[in-house]
Amino acid sequence: MKLYWRKISKSCIPLGIIYTAISVMLAVAALSAQAGLFGPLHCLFKAIFGIPCPTCGIARSLVAISHFDLASAFYYNPLVFVSLLIIWAWGLFSLYGLGMSKGVPAIEVNRTPAIALKVFFISALIANWAYLIRAGI
Repeated sequence: MKLYWRKISKSCIPLGIIYTAISVMLAVAALSAQAGLFGPLHCLFKAIFGIPCPTCGIARSLVAISHFDLASAFYYNPLVFVSLLIIWAWGLFSLYGLGMSKGVPAIEVNRTPAIALKVFFISALIANWAYLIRAGI
């Protein structure tokens, strides 16, 4: 695995910045939902099967993050919490790289580590879902 700065053209918007902006917009939407602007939010998967879906708790986690209640954000959905930290760090590094004319952060992964990363991410998703079911989120 290799980490490096990749040069991009001036007309490109780095993915790290795009994902950071999307996550901030999702946090604003979650706050709006909490304020009742969209009516009550219910998980259809949980209503049908009686267990939380793999993404249950995202809105509550985003609301908790926007209130700087990091412990609650982690409790509601640990995978989303950790993913948002990674996305925001990626966005900040992208802004730093662009500001310093270095480019954007990039990762080059060979085939074997790529397979291991895929297995890790799928395992993390399954472990997160098991946690959500166990915690009764």
